[in-house]
Amino acid sequence: MVNPNVEKKQRLQLKSIELGRAAVEAEGSSKRLRDEIISSNIRQIVTGIKERRWTATQTVAAFIAQAIKAHDLTNCLTEILFEPAFKVAGELDDHFGRTGELRGPLHGVPLTFKDQYNIKDYDNTIGFTHWVDQHAKEDAELVAHARSLGGIIIAKTNVPQTMMSFECVNPLWGRTVNPYDDKNTSGGSSGGEAAVLRFSGS
Repeated sequence: MVNPNVEKKQRLQLKSIELGRAAVEAEGSSKRLRDEIISSNIRQIVTGIKERRWTATQTVAAFIAQAIKAHDLTNCLTEILFEPAFKVAGELDDHFGRTGELRGPLHGVPLTFKDQYNIKDYDNTIGFTHWVDQHAKEDAELVAHARSLGGIIIAKTNVPQTMMSFECVNPLWGRTVNPYDDKNTSGGSSGGEAAVLRFSGS
């Protein structure tokens, strides 16, 4: 029996991506700044925020723009957390503006997690349609730790159903293709992560 909420979930994903696209455009950073941010490593990103060369919000916008580009070309994302990511980034910017202190060594760093890790209030389907709308009640330990260090989760990424495949495809989210050649696979089980990383979307 097909879960009747599958199509609803897929429509919600598309809507969330379009809202993210609009939020990125509204944020308004220059291409030059965004290119500098996405070409930086974690330490450089945090240092840039600390030295006030850019903000957590600008950082999130830069990486979300790339994550959307990656998804448009490879179908690599599943759960979309763009809206809460911008909210958290704003809170971090406010905290830093008031105190001059970073939240932690990942302050403002955008992160994605493959769709096997629990993120509170979001599904962890591993590609199973029957697991749609079964929201996680709490974060996985790794997710919680990343948040506590100042990391900002922007999305979950596609995986093969059951995680046991060298291809990244499942009945819920479809196939993630290779960023260099869409006739080839992006691999598994971290195919979605591989694709988004290729575009500096995480």
